Amino acid sequence: MTEQTRRGRRQLLLLATFFLGPLLLAMLIYYGGVWRPVGSTENGELLLPPLQLPDTALPGVAGAEAASFWRKWSLIMRAADGCGADCQAMLYQTRQVRKALGKERDRTQRVLLIAGPFDRAMLELQHPDLIIVTTDALIATDLAEILGADATEFVYLADPLGNLMMRFPRDTPMRDLHTDLKKLLKLSRIG
Repeated sequence: MTEQTRRGRRQLLLLATFFLGPLLLAMLIYYGGVWRPVGSTENGELLLPPLQLPDTALPGVAGAEAASFWRKWSLIMRAADGCGADCQAMLYQTRQVRKALGKERDRTQRVLLIAGPFDRAMLELQHPDLIIVTTDALIATDLAEILGADATEFVYLADPLGNLMMRFPRDTPMRDLHTDLKKLLKLSRIG
């Protein structure tokens, strides 16, 4: 091998190290577990794996087509005994989040799973778009089992394919819920 060939190979090796070295170092740090960024853009808790919701018709809103968890993004809430002050506040806040979506609000729906006696007329008057699922509905048992025992502490989000995929603690500022939902609607081509 001549001196010129050796020098050419050294230069090529030096160039390769210069360009590929930082990439290899970054991959080693990231995938080697040495350091990963801790920040995230979602405010809610991502459910992994997502839970499949039943493909059953929900009790409809007056004058609307039969509702289901399929075709629309669903905000799902659960009220234990009736709909007290906390439940009313949550319903008001989720209604405001849905209104704040503007033209995208038709891609969403709100579902309330409720047990115990409650004032249906008052709920339908104040929240005409709310889908109310009572414990005597066929889907109620399956839905309560999927949501779990602590469901009254969260607002759940289901995608238009029937996957329960995210949850927000009830004390989450509704601005955070709105931000996440707005991002999902912007990026999603479904629903």
